[in-house]
Amino acid sequence: MFLRIIVFLFVFQIGFAQERVSVLLDSLTLVSESGEKARISQEIAWELKDLDWDRTIHYMEYSESFALQSNSEEILAKHYIATANIYYEKDAFDVALEYYLKAYNFYKNESDLYQKNSLENSLAIIYAKLNNKEKALYYFKDISKYWQEERDSLSIAKTFNNIGTLFLEVDIDSSMYYYTKALLIAKNLNNDNLNTFIYTNLGRGYYLNDQPKLSLRYFKKAIETTEKKTITNTDAWIYNSISEYYLKEKQPDSAIYYANKSYYLLKNIPYS
Repeated sequence: MFLRIIVFLFVFQIGFAQERVSVLLDSLTLVSESGEKARISQEIAWELKDLDWDRTIHYMEYSESFALQSNSEEILAKHYIATANIYYEKDAFDVALEYYLKAYNFYKNESDLYQKNSLENSLAIIYAKLNNKEKALYYFKDISKYWQEERDSLSIAKTFNNIGTLFLEVDIDSSMYYYTKALLIAKNLNNDNLNTFIYTNLGRGYYLNDQPKLSLRYFKKAIETTEKKTITNTDAWIYNSISEYYLKEKQPDSAIYYANKSYYLLKNIPYS
């Protein structure tokens, strides 16, 4: 029964995306201003990214041509961000980085500090994924100052969690320091998604620090928090981390149990 519901939702989402594309295509024919045509083309490309990659590329190129026609550096920068977001979603991080940097070249000298720092956050995450820890840390520390000035507790906690992950396998003390700081902030935010990530990371950190009992305590907190919220496919990573813990502790039954939960999520939930 559950599998039928998942299949139904998947088909429904595809149908909704296709309907959305049709509406956007109608809008594209009705507008004449280049900047607006660029924006709508970006939206079409986004909706198509999981349906038809050739058409996605076509509308990304279409968007760029309209952005160039607009003679507006800001519209072109927005096109670069939209394109980068699509490549990021497809795990093409090197290509996404190229476009984020193009956008950043515009926003780094502008007064829009929120957009500038949002781009720095994207750059930090991509550099971390590409294993360029030095550049990732540079941008993470830079944006953490901005979020603190803005008193944006959620963004501060997320950034500290990311810095902790960056240090995880190279400096465990620094890693645990940032994870703990993230948790202290997150406890006041009532954000279960963030809490599950931090609990899981603390579990990983304590295990690497040869403290398996503390590690298990935080993994159990992650499980409890995960199972009381809406499950998404990102939770597969949490179950996989817990499975690895039990495997290292030579508890194969528990390791297999959580590995299966991870696999089931990855297999059956196409969208988060």
